[in-house]
Amino acid sequence: MSEAGILSRNGKDGVFCAYFRRKENVLELYNVIHPEDHETGVDDIDIVTLTHTMVNGPYNDLGFMAGNRLLVLVEAQTTWSLNILVRCLIYLGKTYNEYITAHRLRVYDAAPVRLPTPELYVIYTRERGELPDTISFSKDLLGLEYPEGSAADVTVKVLYKTDTGNIVDQYIEYTEIFDEQVRLLGYTEDAAREIVRICIERGIMYDYFMTKEANAVVFDYMDNVIAMEYRIEDAKEEGRMEGRAEGRAEEREDAVRKLVERMGWTESQAREALGCAK
Repeated sequence: MSEAGILSRNGKDGVFCAYFRRKENVLELYNVIHPEDHETGVDDIDIVTLTHTMVNGPYNDLGFMAGNRLLVLVEAQTTWSLNILVRCLIYLGKTYNEYITAHRLRVYDAAPVRLPTPELYVIYTRERGELPDTISFSKDLLGLEYPEGSAADVTVKVLYKTDTGNIVDQYIEYTEIFDEQVRLLGYTEDAAREIVRICIERGIMYDYFMTKEANAVVFDYMDNVIAMEYRIEDAKEEGRMEGRAEGRAEEREDAVRKLVERMGWTESQAREALGCAK
């Protein structure tokens, strides 16, 4: 099954993830969230987005720190669901775990560890209606009062379209154009070309949509679960076959290299998939 020339069914999430891999765009998003902060610059942004190569693994669309004092987790959501609170709780725990490991913090010592203050956001891309500014895991999902009724809570702030033309608005407008063209043309090459053309014409995320990367994401960044599973299994099997040939170490290393290059995995992930430790 060829993916080229077909509008990605995951084109909205794919563009979000690709667009906010750039620190200058993350800084612009941070400035929308914290307009009072005039000191933080691009060099103060550290992207800490969780990634997971397996289809069913948890990941967040964007995670970043601003300096050493703020941890922000953001997810874009087209369907309103309080289940985002569960995901944010998981993301926060996993992100803290990675931060603790990276900074070699000793959580079993008596002295309190110093952690960045978390902020959790979701960008909702549909009409706001009567939806709230914030949602709470304890109150809204569990129906409890914190702290008396629950041992844990996370609060998520919801970002909506404001019609100010900021970077959040531009992404939401992109999703609106995406949905409109799908309604008119389906998941086709024509729809993908129209989406890119309209965004450029209207100046929506203009610098991004002028790049070759944007076209590749809109057309080819597929999150079709079956297609992705086939690609993963095919790559694994190819690697296993090459790695098993007479058990030679050089062939196993070549199989690891192919998985890293073709699937974008880390070396340790490739070795785990092939069952060969270094």
